[in-house]
Amino acid sequence: MAHVLWKQSLTWLLHNYFYPTINPSAPRLNTPTPLRPVAPLLKHYKTLLKLVTRDASLRKQYQPDIDVVMRDIERWLAEAKVAADFAADAYGWDTTIDGNDIEQEDPRERWSLERLCDALVEKAFLSQKYVFSQFQKFLLIGTQEEEPSIG
Repeated sequence: MAHVLWKQSLTWLLHNYFYPTINPSAPRLNTPTPLRPVAPLLKHYKTLLKLVTRDASLRKQYQPDIDVVMRDIERWLAEAKVAADFAADAYGWDTTIDGNDIEQEDPRERWSLERLCDALVEKAFLSQKYVFSQFQKFLLIGTQEEEPSIG
């Protein structure tokens, strides 16, 4: 059984990582990797933070658990970036990234972060009112002109 799983893993890596890395224009397999739900991770994170927010003395005790959940969320984001490749193929997005342009946005990262934000709002981990207020603050800060300095 382990030999079969090992072979499946290597085949997946070959087709989903090595071939696209070596030849980005090569056709991909049309079987998207199912993206596991992020809601359980967010729920666990919220539970842990509620505990340490109510009692700061528990922070040291629960910090390793918080770190594990944060790594799991980062892992989920990496998995979502892989799934975004298939979404890019389905929607015809251009996912080529110029290695010389540091400021260039990665469309796969954007897609994965949008899925995370959707989950945050959908499952009421963040209220829509809170998200909207933060978005408004961002817009106000970005559009305000700098005041002339005296001096």
